[in-house]
Amino acid sequence: MIKFEVPATNQHFTSVDGVLYSKDRTTLVSYPNGRPDASYTILATTQNVQPAAFTTTPALTSVKVEEGNSYLRSVEGVLYDAQLSTLLFYPVQPSREKAKEIVLREGLTTLAPYALTHHTALEKITLPESLKVIKDNALCYNPKLTNLKIKEEGSSALEFIGESAFKYCRSLDTLPYFSMLRTISKSAFSTCTGLYTIHLPAGCSLEKDAFEKCINLHDVYAYDVTPATIDANMFTDIVFINETRLIVPVKSGHLYANQIGWNVFAGHIIESIETGIRTIEDTHITVRETSNGVIVDGLQAGLHYALYSTNGCLVAQGVTRMASLTLTLQKGLYMLKIEKVGTFKCMK
Repeated sequence: MIKFEVPATNQHFTSVDGVLYSKDRTTLVSYPNGRPDASYTILATTQNVQPAAFTTTPALTSVKVEEGNSYLRSVEGVLYDAQLSTLLFYPVQPSREKAKEIVLREGLTTLAPYALTHHTALEKITLPESLKVIKDNALCYNPKLTNLKIKEEGSSALEFIGESAFKYCRSLDTLPYFSMLRTISKSAFSTCTGLYTIHLPAGCSLEKDAFEKCINLHDVYAYDVTPATIDANMFTDIVFINETRLIVPVKSGHLYANQIGWNVFAGHIIESIETGIRTIEDTHITVRETSNGVIVDGLQAGLHYALYSTNGCLVAQGVTRMASLTLTLQKGLYMLKIEKVGTFKCMK
């Protein structure tokens, strides 16, 4: 289809230059996937773009927004909300080299449904540390996507992976460790047949069929000391289940071996994850309280750190630049994670 045609008498929809809009032109409903144009400019009146409106439009490499639109924004042909916090649509890149790797901009918190799909040449995505939500189908049908990582090995704020978010990403080989991840939704990684290693952080819930048809899983890291409740068939699609390893916290193996869903790994459970929280006294560092926070001494430059509140919210993160680290804090209890040092409690 190269254009939509709508009778003038239709009370709900209208066609503007062959693109389907709501009658009042505030919602872009669908862009014709056979249209040959490389660029398209969204109307100034448009407030919303329907999920999948631009899906499977291989010729379209740039989406712009008319001047005067206060709801949408385009940066280098990529479509966002006005605050640049939600990615709405990332077009297929025109050059082969650009098409292989995409680095998403820092400050982005949400990938909207179908935001970045059907990129047939895409091999690597670098997610921003700020990203919190990957919505339903946001990254599905990227057949060559192999590498998923966080920018510069930083800390991730990712909390939610939606339904079918990575479905049919057949080349994806690893689900990295996202410490803040709390939900992996139904069929999130369905038919990711190349998936080999997954990391499931403590407190993360797995919805039904989250790893459906992930037939080649080999290393499953589960960080909960007490096994999460999962569906009995969560991992039964693994072809060589007797060769797959479940890596769990020390002294938790027997709990997993007797828990529904996890018991398919019985006999192949390895206890090797150290999860204990240390106190300051257990380390070589010291903490001094100041009027507006604390100073951590005894470090070295170049260490990544992340500070969390007790409810799991990321408070601060960065890289140490010297032997001391100054943190501005409100009164309370925090968890401070420092590379090569460990994770321990810190109180202001």
